[in-house]
Amino acid sequence: MTEDLLSPAEAMAELGISRSHLGYLARKHNIGQKFGPRHRAYRPEDIERLRQIRRDNPPGHYDRTNYRKKG
Repeated sequence: MTEDLLSPAEAMAELGISRSHLGYLARKHNIGQKFGPRHRAYRPEDIERLRQIRRDNPPGHYDRTNYRKKG
C-alpha cells in the first residue's frame, strides 16, 4: 500500500508546481494522505485529481485585485 505513495517532492515534479502551491491545493481540496500535522503523501489518483484541478483552473484565472485590502 505505501509503496505506491508519492512524496511531496515527487508530486511537485509530476505536476511542475512549487511546494507551497502543492500544499495549498492539497489543503483546499483535501487531497493526499496526512502523516502528522504538516506532512502528506499522494497516491497516483491524487496526482491525477490535482492535475485536473490545475487544468481547470490555470494560474491567474481570476482577478486577484478584487481580494486586496482597500485602504
